[in-house]
Amino acid sequence: MMKFYNREQELEALNKTYSRKGSDFLVISGRRRIGKSRLIEEFVKDKKAVNLFIVPKEKKQVVADLEAEVRLKFGYSPAFTSLREAFAYLFEQNVGLVCLDEFSNILVVNEAVPFELQRLWDKYRDSKDIMLVVSGSYAGMMNRLFAAKKAPLFNRATLTLNLSQFSFGTVSQIFEQLSCFVARRASKFLLCSGRYSLLLRSFGEA
Repeated sequence: MMKFYNREQELEALNKTYSRKGSDFLVISGRRRIGKSRLIEEFVKDKKAVNLFIVPKEKKQVVADLEAEVRLKFGYSPAFTSLREAFAYLFEQNVGLVCLDEFSNILVVNEAVPFELQRLWDKYRDSKDIMLVVSGSYAGMMNRLFAAKKAPLFNRATLTLNLSQFSFGTVSQIFEQLSCFVARRASKFLLCSGRYSLLLRSFGEA
């Protein structure tokens, strides 16, 4: 896994929220490939969390993916028949930390899910100790979910993190590490193949 770069403030905000009692609903937004998934991975790496990357596919498959993640993290999961049932289980069991990466894709899977999540959040937020983290790349979809006044999750977020582009200095550090990584991999490949001796021989004959 690549080194974690330049999201210390965002990571601190996530950990600070996680350490306090009560329920929180966090939204992480930013364009694609800006580091949302990597930030979530770094945040949950030492925590027991349900962490699901939502891809736009059949509802049954997304339900199966969530069921598998719950079973992996807690050793058991009931057989869910819908996302509503799965999310209700997570709230009722007070699982603590749930991360839904690329949550905006849920509109492609099932447009009713955000409204069902709204109902569950309003029902359990004052009686449970759960941290719900969602991320999304597409501004239009995220606005439909959270920003518009008639959005199903309007005014539910307790914290919003908008990831900006890396600074030039951070990008330089990343490219420096990538250059070293590629050089090591290339050297290993040449050493493990017969081509390295052929290259040496060709240089010797030059």
